[in-house]
Amino acid sequence: MSPEQKFPLMPVPQDNALQKSEAYVDDTMVEATDLYVPTLKVLQGMSDEVKAGKAMPGKFWNPYTNKALESPQHVVIVFHQKTRAMMESGPMDAEKRERCMSFDLVNGTVYGDCESCQYAQWNKKTPPLCSMSHVFIAATQDGPLAVRFRKASEKDARQFLTSKQSQHVNWWQYTTVVEIKKRVGIDATGRPAEYYAPAIAWDKTLPVSEDLRTQARAFNEMLQAAQAAGKLKQDAVEEGEA
Repeated sequence: MSPEQKFPLMPVPQDNALQKSEAYVDDTMVEATDLYVPTLKVLQGMSDEVKAGKAMPGKFWNPYTNKALESPQHVVIVFHQKTRAMMESGPMDAEKRERCMSFDLVNGTVYGDCESCQYAQWNKKTPPLCSMSHVFIAATQDGPLAVRFRKASEKDARQFLTSKQSQHVNWWQYTTVVEIKKRVGIDATGRPAEYYAPAIAWDKTLPVSEDLRTQARAFNEMLQAAQAAGKLKQDAVEEGEA
């Protein structure tokens, strides 16, 4: 039998004086609107961490530890959210745009109403500059992290969503593998360019412990409350993503 996935939702310092046998005391002043989930970054050739010599492209970057992580990573998904995002204009763009995010698919952080926004509209055969993202919030060994799936990886996200719905299981029913795949796209000059994008799939060979399932369900309820309050946010999209 494979070992169970037992890593915690939140990191516990080694010198923590609290004992596991001690009863949990709920902090009633901590509300859903106080929640914030950092994004597990996929490093590209032009990512700041790569240019600074801290890591190589094609790795994950953990904002908790400020260290690179190898691909693949085993995690437990606790939540799914749809968002919209548009990058600021690059040096080759004639029109200057600001980065804009929408965490409720209704209002953008810069350009307001998504339905009437010019950047969310198709232009003949050209897709909108503002694109849909699937965001999965995962329990990891270093705490909760968001993994964002944009244009190039949307198919992987939809297949994962389909498998979840068709099997009628909770997100935390199985361990999930998140990995990075190299892809080829077109850059601003029209030339082929390599970049990296995430992929996601179940790993049913590694059961999730009952304790972690309980934590995941509780954290899911908190995230749902934060989303209902319009306060569930992650980091902005990193450069180089397609």
